[in-house]
Amino acid sequence: MEECRTDRRFELKLPCLIYAADGLNGSVKCQTVTSNVSVGGALVETDLQLPIGKRVSIELLIQRDELFGNDHNSCIKLRGQVIRADECSVALSFDKEYWIVRISNVFDFRKWRLEKVSKTNSTIKETV
Repeated sequence: MEECRTDRRFELKLPCLIYAADGLNGSVKCQTVTSNVSVGGALVETDLQLPIGKRVSIELLIQRDELFGNDHNSCIKLRGQVIRADECSVALSFDKEYWIVRISNVFDFRKWRLEKVSKTNSTIKETV
């Protein structure tokens, strides 16, 4: 099998949330960690079964506590698609757009997401 990757990969264990449109349930949510990350995509550890080609939204938590203190964490929001999957991981290819959101600490990562979802559900449905 020929290697198709062109971007350098970094072995990073980043907390990650994956959202995928699901006709029955609205969206599948998976809280996991990355195995490696590049500019163009990531390999995430999960047993979530997602078909190749499935469009997903991804949120990566960048924890910078050790260097800058608790108030300098960020969430990188991306969109992409599944390009490979097996029983313990999913390879994702990122779209070129991304958003960086500052969050005050790791616990706010979940809180921020829940607040965003509840605000979205009460107004216009936002795709993340």
